[in-house]
Amino acid sequence: MDLVVAETNDYERKKMTKRSRKWTATTVDGSKQFIGTCLYMGIVRLPKNETIGPQNRSLGTLYGVKLFVLCSGNGYTHELKVYAGKDVTRVTEVAESVVMELMEGYLDRGRDLCTDNW
Repeated sequence: MDLVVAETNDYERKKMTKRSRKWTATTVDGSKQFIGTCLYMGIVRLPKNETIGPQNRSLGTLYGVKLFVLCSGNGYTHELKVYAGKDVTRVTEVAESVVMELMEGYLDRGRDLCTDNW
């Protein structure tokens, strides 16, 4: 987690814009809370995102992180991969490599895999 925090803060320092000048450095605790909130939102169905906090839709998406999660039917997380940037490979290659990476150790064991769209 220390590496994720260091890389996130380093990336922001390199790409700082007028809009992000109010940036506060990310901490390990803050990152854990963010990932925990994402996992919570995936398990507990809430009526709207506004339940978690307000969102100004006119700004569009400023930053994005894609969480790939391998979980059981009851929602228990077995594996997690964070994708936070542009990859030089095509999207289909990214998706395929992520699935194969998450399924490592689970293949050829008689399990079913259900996926959602990218």
